[in-house]
Amino acid sequence: MDAAGVEYDILGKDEWCCGSPLIRTGQTDIVRDEVDGLVKHNLNEVEKRGVSTVVTACAGCFMTLSHNYPLYAGKPDFKLFHLTQFIDDLIAKKKLVLKKPLPRKVAYHDPCHIGRHFGIFEEPRRILKSFPKSSYIEMKHNRYDSQCCGAGGGYKIQFNDRAEYIASLRVMEAKELGAEMLVSACPFCVTNLTAGTKVAGVKMEVAELVSLVAESVS
Repeated sequence: MDAAGVEYDILGKDEWCCGSPLIRTGQTDIVRDEVDGLVKHNLNEVEKRGVSTVVTACAGCFMTLSHNYPLYAGKPDFKLFHLTQFIDDLIAKKKLVLKKPLPRKVAYHDPCHIGRHFGIFEEPRRILKSFPKSSYIEMKHNRYDSQCCGAGGGYKIQFNDRAEYIASLRVMEAKELGAEMLVSACPFCVTNLTAGTKVAGVKMEVAELVSLVAESVS
């Protein structure tokens, strides 16, 4: 946003977890509590800042703010974007130019929360293809047919070994296609896929898409 000249604010220490892990594991009372609940607190902090647009880099946060918060507190007064949507728009308007090329052959993993749930498939791919000398490889299982990384729905919290094994299958799929880097637009996917490289015994860098963009424009 600095590189694109976008004026913005952050919640900083006033930002609480969106509550996604609690919701996915059935602990909604903590999220919905009218006095101390996460929903009420986060919405109040956004309202204090008087913003019209909220952007999140986490696929799980995007799912929670887009779907669950309106169920608990009604439709918010702000527009909500996943950061890949926001960056894609900035690139299209020539407000953001990617300067540094990707050093490796790159494959993209679709996060479940922004992919299957909201159809955000092309924005991340357009961003990757906007890098100079982009060498993009499409995964065999992609978009609506993409396979989960294994981390979502509270599964990694309860069954970490199984979650990392699921991630290793995704890593192996990328490796068999010749990818040298696996990229995703969800921090939790990146964490579990990174663990999956160790389970698979594969030397492959796993990176978060937004971080690659930041490096390219710096």
